[in-house]
Amino acid sequence: MRRLRLIGLAALTSLLPAFAVRAQAPASDSTGFRAGQWGTEFTLGSNLGNPTGVGALRFHSARRALLLDVLGRVSWQSGEALLTESQTFGRLRLGTRWYRPVTRQILQSLTLGVLMSRDQRTQEQRYVVSGDSVKTRSTIAGGGLFAELGANWMVTSHLSLGAAWHTDVTHTRITQRTEGGGPMLLPPNVRSTQWSASLGQLVLRAGVYF
Repeated sequence: MRRLRLIGLAALTSLLPAFAVRAQAPASDSTGFRAGQWGTEFTLGSNLGNPTGVGALRFHSARRALLLDVLGRVSWQSGEALLTESQTFGRLRLGTRWYRPVTRQILQSLTLGVLMSRDQRTQEQRYVVSGDSVKTRSTIAGGGLFAELGANWMVTSHLSLGAAWHTDVTHTRITQRTEGGGPMLLPPNVRSTQWSASLGQLVLRAGVYF
């Protein structure tokens, strides 16, 4: 019996260093990223204010990365009344993103940066009887600041799925020109500037890390 006790005590003593090292190790607070790492991010949008795009991430540390992405949308439609409309929207964003681990697989992120956008819209109305046509071109271009709060589920160390809440404040310049022929009275050309703020838009994302 005494020999069994000595064997058990020896086994317990041999395990103590391993338990001590594990006890001293801090709780996992790693994001899984590293300085110098690259990532690609795909954004799925649902409308013009929430466009689809692709971007690049360059990590300066495990918790901070530089973001550069391009988002946009192109649409075209033709109506029954000889009305043709087209729209091209593009947005370029540059910012810094900070990550914070919530659990081993969930990361919270905050992104702050600047953006530039351009929205080009063209509408052409053709009249069969007179043969006249009126074309209106509108351009909305500007820039501003944006903020984004998001969460990512790290499916693996190289793949993430997530969502983010985007908000921005922008200053835009609006230009509208109307061209046409015939006796129709055309609206005057318009030039104006304005400030606008987006209260928030939800976007879905997938990330791939190398």
